[in-house]
Parts: sequence; C-alpha cells; structure tokens
Amino acid sequence: MMDSRLKLIQDWLLQLLAEMTVSDPDGNEHEVFLVDIEVHSNKTIDIIEVFADTDSGISVENCKFLSKHISAELDASEEMQALLPRHFKLVVSSPGLSRPLTMNRQYKKNIGRLMQVTYQNADGEIKTIDGRFISLEEEAEASITLDITKIQKSKPNAKPKPPELVTIPFSQIQKAIVQVEF
Repeated sequence: MMDSRLKLIQDWLLQLLAEMTVSDPDGNEHEVFLVDIEVHSNKTIDIIEVFADTDSGISVENCKFLSKHISAELDASEEMQALLPRHFKLVVSSPGLSRPLTMNRQYKKNIGRLMQVTYQNADGEIKTIDGRFISLEEEAEASITLDITKIQKSKPNAKPKPPELVTIPFSQIQKAIVQVEF
C-alpha cells in the first residue's frame, strides 16, 4: 500500500476516534485513542488493523463496539470508498503487551510495571535494560525513570538494597515494552 494512502486512512481514523468514548462495566465513559494502524494488502483484500486503547484499558466488548462503528463509517464515507475500492477486513484490538509503547498516555497507565527499554545512551551505545517503571516526566525534557535494582530473594536479616534508578529521555528510547509478571 502506498504511504500517502495509509496516511489518509490514518488521519481519517484519528478524526473519527477523536471524540469517541466507550463504557466500562460500571457505565463510566472513557475516551478512546488510536495507538497505531497497519494496513496490509494482498491480491483480493485490504486488511486494516486498528490498535486502540483508553487510559484505563480497553475490553473485548469495547473493541467489538469500535469495530462496528468504524466499519459503518468506512462504508458510509465516499472518501474511504475511494481509498479502499475493494473488499477490506477490519480488525480492532488493544495494542497488547507485545507492542512497544509509543505514546505518553500508554506510559502513564503502566507506571509500576516491569519494562524492558532499549535506548541509545549519551555515548551512542545501544543498551537494553529491565526495570520497574516508577515515573514519567512530561515537563522540560520528557523522560522515564526505571528502578533497575535486581529483585533477589530475601535472606533473613538481609538489608534491602537501595534503589538503583535510571532516567532515560524519550528522545533516546528506541523501544519500550511492558513485561509480563507472574
């Protein structure tokens, strides 16, 4: 697919989702935001994958609602019909844990979780570290802070280690992925 076509579809979806809200089981409304869109084409069909979220997470029911709404709007839009002249398949889902974080909103909702961050340090070296994401700085130079203190099984009467904190500016982050904890 041409990049300009993808950009037009993405802009259209951003505008469509800009004012969208979904409800949680308690009836509270949550603003939807678009995390990413991927469009794949094969010989007979275009596949549009929409990765959406809310600040409090997104449910399967929310994704089903969004899918129906987006599909109806795509079908009704002459602009989208021109960009998608053949059959398309729409897939709406959460970004999931395997996708890197790309937006401040995603970072905010993951404070306190384990993360793996790949970044370029001041010397130009690419480093990957694991740590507990403890803070997000959005003022001045945006950055995240991780506690990279190794979690070790406690020995009786052992002194806990002081936290070892690493602050990484957003401009140096290449990939940040939330880790699954059991």
